[in-house]
Amino acid sequence: MRHFLFLLALLPFVASGALIYDEGGTDPDLSNIASSPTSLGILPLGESDVELIVGDSGSGADTDYFVVEVGPGTVLTSIYLVDYDPGASSGNVGFLGFQDGVGIFPEFPGPLDISYFLYGSRQVYDPTSSDPEIDFLDLFSESVEATDPALFGSALPAGVYTFWLNETGAETVNVLSFNVEAIPEPSALIFGLVAGGLGLMRRRRAVS
Repeated sequence: MRHFLFLLALLPFVASGALIYDEGGTDPDLSNIASSPTSLGILPLGESDVELIVGDSGSGADTDYFVVEVGPGTVLTSIYLVDYDPGASSGNVGFLGFQDGVGIFPEFPGPLDISYFLYGSRQVYDPTSSDPEIDFLDLFSESVEATDPALFGSALPAGVYTFWLNETGAETVNVLSFNVEAIPEPSALIFGLVAGGLGLMRRRRAVS
C-alpha cells in the first residue's frame, strides 16, 4: 500500500478545470451549420458541463454542432447526460452524432458516414439507480453505426472531435458532462514501479 501511495505522489499534480457553455443563457446559440461547428476550445481537466438547447420552439427546428479538443497528455474518459428536459413532449428522443475532426461531412450523412445513437430521459445520469453510469462514449462505440476508429477504445485520445445534437420535436434542454483525465508521465510511472520493487526486495531480505 505504501508503494502505491508513493507512486501516486510522483504523478504530476494538475488542478481540475471546468468549461461551462450555457446556450440561451450567458452564451449565444451554437452553430447549426454542419461544416462550421462552434468551437468550445480545449477541454480542461475534470468535468466540463455544456448546456444545449435544441428542437422546435415554434420558429423552426434548431440543431447544434460543436467541436471540442482533447489536449496533449489527456484523454476524454466519459460523456454523461447529467440533465435532460424533454420540454412539451415527454416522449422526445434526442439524436447525438460524432465525427473525428472539425465538422460533420457530408452535410447529410448516411448511416456509414457518422457514428450516432438516440437517447432520452432514461439515459440521464442518476447516482441513486442500480446502473448510474450510462456513458455516451460506450453508447457510441456499441452502436451498429460506430464507424469512427477513435471510438474503438475505452477513451478518446488527444484530438479534435465534432458533436451534432438534433431534436425534431419540441424544444429540449440537454446538459452533457465531459470528463477529461491526465495521462501519467511514463517516467514517473517507471520510477515509482522501480522504487516499489526495491522496497519490496528490502522487505523480503529483512524477513529472511
